[in-house]
Amino acid sequence: MATGLFKFGVVADVQYADSDDAPNFSNTRTRRYRNALKTLQEAVPLWDQQAVSFVAQLGDLLDGRSIKGADEKVVADVINQSGIKDKWLHVVGNHELYCFSRGELDPFYGLPNLRSLSLNPELLPTSDWRDLYEPEAYATETTKTDMIQSLPIMEKLWQNNGPEIEKELGYYDFSPKEGWRVITIDSFDISAMSKLSDGSVRNATAKDLLQTFNHNFTGDIYEEVLKNPRVDWKSGLNSYHTRWVPFNGGVGPRQLEWLQSTIEYSHQNKERVIMLVHVPISPYGTGTDDMCLVWNFQPILRLLHDRPGTVVVVFAGHMHDGGYGFDPQSLTHHITFPAPLECEVDQVAFATVECFDDGSLHIEGSGRVPTFDLPFGRRGSANTNFTDASLVEAVVPAL
Repeated sequence: MATGLFKFGVVADVQYADSDDAPNFSNTRTRRYRNALKTLQEAVPLWDQQAVSFVAQLGDLLDGRSIKGADEKVVADVINQSGIKDKWLHVVGNHELYCFSRGELDPFYGLPNLRSLSLNPELLPTSDWRDLYEPEAYATETTKTDMIQSLPIMEKLWQNNGPEIEKELGYYDFSPKEGWRVITIDSFDISAMSKLSDGSVRNATAKDLLQTFNHNFTGDIYEEVLKNPRVDWKSGLNSYHTRWVPFNGGVGPRQLEWLQSTIEYSHQNKERVIMLVHVPISPYGTGTDDMCLVWNFQPILRLLHDRPGTVVVVFAGHMHDGGYGFDPQSLTHHITFPAPLECEVDQVAFATVECFDDGSLHIEGSGRVPTFDLPFGRRGSANTNFTDASLVEAVVPAL
């Protein structure tokens, strides 16, 4: 019988704001900004009682309409009230970047301390991000074309962006238990909203990518996002190309090299990896929604496919309905968590995850998040355990 090793809490897309309820962009659901706080108020004392090792906050803790200072304090008062106040692992979401500059995020989320937990770079194997953009490594002509068109844009960013800027980003890793590693990805490394000290370089990269793959963009992207929040950015796009929208983002070349090296380190040292990210990195985690994907998700999936069984699970947010899928090439579970923001008044959405010595995980869900088991290296029983209709199992074609 498997032995439990450690537990941690998970929540995504709380998006609290002291604002009245309002419809989402597609007018299909109600966003309850004040009610979203109920999830944290219920989850925090439970996680404290369970003595979790850490809490994974998968991004968008505050909504873009939050009042800076006042709404921050409301949320901070809840998450800092107990014995878990120093156990939060924060992931950067798009709404954080609507509200804060990167410099403002550092103290609020304690990112410098989290980054200090990462492996010493001298311990990591060397890698070259360009290997991940080799077109012949992919099966479909669509992905080959994506790689060919993206490579010169990424190369330009590599040449014009020094490693010192990486210290402002929200990616890091740490080991919660011997034999296990948590890797947190910053899916807005390249972003229309990323206000880094070299913002002109990163934003220019985002603009180049979006205008290459989405004909709906002209002019200043950041202004377009703010002035036209309900514009149909997907017009004329199909399938995975709908991901080229401004509220998604991409992973830059230096972060890709770090990710490649860290996964290789875990593989060589027989570590099992839990990956945290805001925007899903795989269509397996997005159900029927092809839009909510990291712009350059294919190179990241290649890293997982090259080392099957190393990354056990990927937890994401961003897509408010939630989703589940199992990737048979990498032997990885992809789970996207439903958003507390769109819960009913009497509902919550969070979970406690327990990791076992055989590589399996048990998800103890609350509210919109069901309870289910994830066996190591094979599909979970999603048809029976994913009872919430909002959690749709994905069917994914080859990349």
